[in-house]
Amino acid sequence: MNPYDKARELAKAIEGSAQYKNFQEAKALIEEKPSAKAMVEDFQKKQLELQKRVLAGEEIDEKAQENLQELYSVLALDPDAANFLNTEFSLGQMIQEIMNILTDVLER
Repeated sequence: MNPYDKARELAKAIEGSAQYKNFQEAKALIEEKPSAKAMVEDFQKKQLELQKRVLAGEEIDEKAQENLQELYSVLALDPDAANFLNTEFSLGQMIQEIMNILTDVLER
């Protein structure tokens, strides 16, 4: 059994999954709405910055969390932006579960 071949099979399985297809559809829709796309990108950038600070052991003030939550609330009003974030989360969750399976092998 060649692990590289299995990795290619896994990539094809991911491409065939509902999570991947839904994400690609949502991504195409958001690409057609420059203002929504810009807001999503701004949200993702701020979310990533906050996550980096948390991973670095910094204490996150309540104001930064509230700002991110407010931005998400605004995004949620746009059905395409909300769908994009939801499908992105769903795909990311599936990939994280796959990574957990692979990581379990290393911990045996």
